[in-house]
Amino acid sequence: MNPDCQAEILALLRRHCGPEHAITAEAIGELLFGRRGLGRQVRAAIAELIEDGHGEIIANTGGGEAFQGCPAGYFWAATPEQAEAYYQVLVSRHEELHHRMESAWRAKLRLEHQEPEQLALPGFGGARQVVAGQRVLAHATSSGQAEARR
Repeated sequence: MNPDCQAEILALLRRHCGPEHAITAEAIGELLFGRRGLGRQVRAAIAELIEDGHGEIIANTGGGEAFQGCPAGYFWAATPEQAEAYYQVLVSRHEELHHRMESAWRAKLRLEHQEPEQLALPGFGGARQVVAGQRVLAHATSSGQAEARR
């Protein structure tokens, strides 16, 4: 979407403060541009706005505990607590995706008929190792020493 459209979306979201005022991408498209079927473009424009530093824009999928009982959609964070709650949702998603990536990497290695002793994703900190059938996360401490957690 062009910058004028993004500015309109941003102005609208700033008026939708708090999770109880969430609005869907489809509804934004209909309200601002008078057409149905613009959800994908609106979501892309919102993603760009967030990447450009408008972290106050929160996406509530309606499925989590963070904003339970509130409608799904986008809203502007009205309090630091709402921003923190969304941050925690994103951290949880990141951790889940990281575990899925590790699993996919292990599957790739198994499919290549290799059983690695150290299972680590290239380019990611921390190494997962299998020790006596248990998975251990090794990470560097502040002194640079490796420390293992089960």
